[in-house]
Amino acid sequence: MPRPQAILLMGPGCPHCSSMLKALNELLEQGELAKLEIYNVHFFPEEAASRGVRSVPWLSLGPFVFSGAMSLGELRHWLAQRRDPKGMALYFDHLFSSGQRQLVETMVRNQPKHLAAFVDLLGDDKVGINTRLGVGVVLEELQDSGLAQTITQGLCRLTEHRDPRIRGDACHYLPLTKDRSAVPYLEARLDDENQDVREIAREALDELDENSGGVPTVH
Repeated sequence: MPRPQAILLMGPGCPHCSSMLKALNELLEQGELAKLEIYNVHFFPEEAASRGVRSVPWLSLGPFVFSGAMSLGELRHWLAQRRDPKGMALYFDHLFSSGQRQLVETMVRNQPKHLAAFVDLLGDDKVGINTRLGVGVVLEELQDSGLAQTITQGLCRLTEHRDPRIRGDACHYLPLTKDRSAVPYLEARLDDENQDVREIAREALDELDENSGGVPTVH
């Protein structure tokens, strides 16, 4: 795994920047960070502009991006999460739960591989409603980009999940992929034991026909 690196953007008059800098320096001194880059946006406004940063402190910590103050404990927590295979899903859950949906959308547009975390989130019955809805909103924003197709097969697998809510969510979001390889999975759910799932699958097939311009599915 790559050595952990961080980039901190700070500025004059920022009440939390100095404490963030102190915490990051401690991680660097203790060998928990391999590299720390620091930019004062007053002198390097291009560093903020190129990242779309509007307020400081702003931190890039490995694959994660944060805006606002963070404690030493929080920094250590996210350094540990970067080693977790589901770390990106946990990070997106944090962003959705804290009202930072736009940041999630920006990240998956720039790095579509992170969309795989959406499948992890939708397949976790402990994930809250704000995150589940946030995933849907981002997928709706992406549906004309073709990026959502990268998780078609992951969503198809979720249509066979033991939890009917998860099966229903997967059916609901599959039309946003515009991928007709999902049709057999949706058709299989027309005979689902759960009435809600059956209805969602029927509506999803109609929506997929409309979205993909395919031959209408008979059901």
